[in-house]
Amino acid sequence: MRTSLLLAGVALAGFVSVAQAADLTGYEPAPAPVLAPAAPAFDWSGLYIGVHGGYAWSDIDYDSLTSGSFDADGLFGGVQAGYNFQNGPFVIGAEFDFSLSDVSGDTFDGGTISTSSDWGATARLRAGYAFDRFLVYGTGGLAVSDASASVEGVGSDDKTLVGWALGAGVEAFVTQKVSLKVEYLHLDYGSETFDFGPFESDNDVSADIVRAGLNFHF
Repeated sequence: MRTSLLLAGVALAGFVSVAQAADLTGYEPAPAPVLAPAAPAFDWSGLYIGVHGGYAWSDIDYDSLTSGSFDADGLFGGVQAGYNFQNGPFVIGAEFDFSLSDVSGDTFDGGTISTSSDWGATARLRAGYAFDRFLVYGTGGLAVSDASASVEGVGSDDKTLVGWALGAGVEAFVTQKVSLKVEYLHLDYGSETFDFGPFESDNDVSADIVRAGLNFHF
């Protein structure tokens, strides 16, 4: 009996000594590891290039010997290139595009008045919010286009129109490197004077475009 009590006392004394030693050394249990948030599966940052195609319709208001308006429309297609920066879900970048087009229209006002456009380009900023593989964005910047106008039996004139573009779009990755987009832009070129020889015509030109595009991201 005395032996059992003696062994118990020794064990208790040893336990107390270990506990006191732990207190003296300032030992504390290691904190649980903190896991960093996972990086998004789809990163919008970097360079991209692609192709696009769509439909354009234009409104032309003219003021010459008489005044009036008419529409022009047609298809277009081209290429684009851009660069994105991503910070969290926010994406900002710049994009340039160039298109060949077949946009034309005419009206009759004492003679046939015709207009057409063979190419167009924009240089724009884009800013949006990414939901992982999906991006919703607004865009705006410079718009440039050619324009040819003619009055049957009188004369014709060619101009390069410079204005602004404003619009919005949605884009989504379909693979890790390829995305598809749908975009709407309003283009406003202001007023341009066309010289037909015997008289001049002041034309206000604006256009709207809807296009789909495919981008490859590097």
